[in-house]
Amino acid sequence: MLVHGICSILLFSRSCGPLQLTRTVGCCQVHGIYSALALQENIAVDFVDEDGMAEAATLADFTTLFLTQPNIPAGTVAPLVAWVKAGGTLVTTSNAAHWDEYDEPLAALQQALGIDEAPRNRTLFGTGTFAYAHSGGAALQKNGSTADGSGHFEAWGATSAPSSAATGKVTAHFGDGSPATLESTVGKGRVVHFYWLPGVSHSAGGGGGPETGKSANAVRETIGEMLADTTRKSSSSNQNLRHGAVDVSEKWVEAPLLVDEAGGAVVTLLNWRGKPLPQLQLNVSGLGFTPSKVESVLHGALTPTSDGEGLTVSLPLESADFLLLHK
Repeated sequence: MLVHGICSILLFSRSCGPLQLTRTVGCCQVHGIYSALALQENIAVDFVDEDGMAEAATLADFTTLFLTQPNIPAGTVAPLVAWVKAGGTLVTTSNAAHWDEYDEPLAALQQALGIDEAPRNRTLFGTGTFAYAHSGGAALQKNGSTADGSGHFEAWGATSAPSSAATGKVTAHFGDGSPATLESTVGKGRVVHFYWLPGVSHSAGGGGGPETGKSANAVRETIGEMLADTTRKSSSSNQNLRHGAVDVSEKWVEAPLLVDEAGGAVVTLLNWRGKPLPQLQLNVSGLGFTPSKVESVLHGALTPTSDGEGLTVSLPLESADFLLLHK
C-alpha cells in the first residue's frame, strides 16, 4: 500500500493521549489543526515526532509541516531549515519553537527562517473552559479577517505580535489592524506564521460540530480554510509526492485514499456532518491506472465519468462507505 501524506503535524510531545487532546494548549492545537485539515477539508495528514525530524527521507514525504509546540529539540532546527529551503512549507503558530528540549531559550529557528515574534509567557488551559494565566495581558478572544476580506475568524487564547515592523505578506489581520498571519519566502520554500492559536480557535469556535450553528460554523470553517490554503499552495508544486488524490464536493467529508499497485485502490468515505448527504460528488485523479470497475460497498456498481485526467462519481453518503476502484 502507498500512503504518503501531503502535510504533517510535528508532534514533539508524547503526552497527547485521548483524554489530553482538548485539555492542554499544545494538544488542543494538534487536535484542532488535524480536525480542520483531515475532517473539514479532506487533506491527507500524518504525524512526525522528533526522531523523524532527523531523517531527510521522512521529511521528503511531506510538502507542509505544522509546528505548534513551544519546545523542540535543538537538533531538529538544521533539518527543518534545510527542508524549507529545498521547497517545503513550514507553518508555525504563536510561541512555537521558543525553547529547546531542556526548556532553555531557543532562537535558532526564528533567526534562520526570519520568523519575527515578540516573546510572551506561556498559557495555561483549563478543562472545559478557556482559562489562561500569565499570557502577557493578551485577550481571551480577538476578532480578525483574511486580508482579502473573504472570511472572518475568532482567535481564542493568547496572541502575539511581531517585535518590529512586519516584513512579508500579511494574509490576515486582527480587528485592530495588526498582523494575524504572515507569509514569507525562504529559499525555494515558504514560512507561514500565525500570531495566534488556530488549532485552539478551530476547536473553540464551532461549539463541537459542523451543524451546531451557522454563524459559529462559518467562523470555524474560515479557520480551516486558512490552514488548508497553506497546504494547497505547497502541494501544487509537489505533485510527485501525491499517489492519487480525492476531491469531494462537500466539507466535513473525509476521503482517504489507499493505492495498491497490484490490485487497485480504495477510498474510505467518512461523513462528519452529523446528517446524511443525499448526493456526494467525488473526483479521483492521479491513480496511475484506469479502473475497470468502480463500486460502493453499500450501493453496488457505479458509473463514473472521465475527463482523461481523472474520474468523477456521485453517490449518497449516510455515515460511512467504501469506494472500490478495481484495476
